Amino acid sequence: MGLTRSYVMLNTFLFGIFGQFEGDAAAMSRTGPLLAYRNGLFDAVAADNPLEAVLTVGSAAKDAISRWPGRGELPTVHVFHPAFPDVAQLLADWNEALVDLAGDVGADDGAVPGPPYGTDFAPGDVVAIPRHDLPFGLPPWHGDGDHAVRAGATVIEWRSTPVE
Repeated sequence: MGLTRSYVMLNTFLFGIFGQFEGDAAAMSRTGPLLAYRNGLFDAVAADNPLEAVLTVGSAAKDAISRWPGRGELPTVHVFHPAFPDVAQLLADWNEALVDLAGDVGADDGAVPGPPYGTDFAPGDVVAIPRHDLPFGLPPWHGDGDHAVRAGATVIEWRSTPVE
């Protein structure tokens, strides 16, 4: 889409939780204290940033944004989480969503939208996340390259580069 700096990413919870949208965790995400805190955070972000659209990644995000009264009429598009097991279906889903958002979200100055994804990840599809966009405390290798590998239907293995 040509977004290199004008985006905001938020999580349903303050930190990632494996299987976060199943059972008790899903119910907890909808309770008063968590819901109020998250909606207040969304409101604060919207007050200080000119939002053009919302892209939800995974079912927890889709549910969280549907419960945010401040969303108003912002265009909202949902995509599968990058850990979705069927890569061809994942990329087709993302291609469709990016086309849907193209009319609502402009590229950053000097940035050029990339071509659509193919049926598998190609070299260049996985790029480093700018360090200032990552939360405090992550190891230096996190966000740089493809360190997560699906190992079966329910397991994701994280691999790091050695840190000296």
